[in-house]
Amino acid sequence: MRKYILIALCLLLSILTSCNKHEEERLSNTELYKEIKFYNQPSEVLTFTVSTDGEIYLIKTDGILSRYKNDGTLVQQYDDVGDITAMCWDNDIIYAYDAVKGQIINLDTADGEIKPISENFEVDEVLKLVKNGNYLYALAIPDAHASFKPGLNGYMDFGEILYRIDLKNGKIQDLDEDNIIAIYNGKDNNLYYYAYRDDEYA
Repeated sequence: MRKYILIALCLLLSILTSCNKHEEERLSNTELYKEIKFYNQPSEVLTFTVSTDGEIYLIKTDGILSRYKNDGTLVQQYDDVGDITAMCWDNDIIYAYDAVKGQIINLDTADGEIKPISENFEVDEVLKLVKNGNYLYALAIPDAHASFKPGLNGYMDFGEILYRIDLKNGKIQDLDEDNIIAIYNGKDNNLYYYAYRDDEYA
């Protein structure tokens, strides 16, 4: 009886080892990233965003917004788009923050037309923009010169604030969420954020 149990255990271990080996091989063969070689190599990139079909929109420090295919081919350039420091793409529209004008704008990628969404959004830095439904969410630092507050576990509080901008009327609302580190719009149309709460990251 013990002999049969031992044989069964050996077979089970063999199967599990084989499965783990195949899984490791599958993961090792998975391309974790893709290197894109731009034909017109951009330099001094300030920020970029990517469309759902893989097109890359990037803006350089010279203020030119460039649109590339995911193989690095330049498709189009948009001049005089302002002083954009953060942006995101949704349904062929670029939503962006113009740091000099202190406003949120949108840019139609079809014709390059720019329209203001909100006025008087004056912050020192916008870290991230995401669109969710009829709202644009901006993670921003209102005063970059204010002293930061060190916390436990290496957390640094730079005074980040999560804002919600109504795309219909441009109204800006402070969501009063503390210690937000990152935000992300999921494919399920839910807004996710990573934060530091109660001395823990979550």
